[in-house]
Amino acid sequence: MSAIYAYPNPQSPLGTTPAVGGEAVDVSAADWVPTTGPSAFRSLYVGGTGDVVIKGLDSNTYTLKGVPAGAELHVSGSTIVKTGTTATNMVALY
Repeated sequence: MSAIYAYPNPQSPLGTTPAVGGEAVDVSAADWVPTTGPSAFRSLYVGGTGDVVIKGLDSNTYTLKGVPAGAELHVSGSTIVKTGTTATNMVALY
């Protein structure tokens, strides 16, 4: 169906092991893609309430509405899309 997987999910291409690193997400100027780790993230911490637009590993775009501050989204994706993302202080985990 989609490439946004609940964690842990043995069907996820990222496996079921916990995250081993992270990277701050900045969508103020452009879409964000991982630069220091793998080409995909396995979960996303959201520090400030808002919407998060994710490009899944299947290249479809998903909008997660009203994500509360302090949430960790157990989803896999390749990109955080600037347009439509209003959440702040995010950290991608891989």
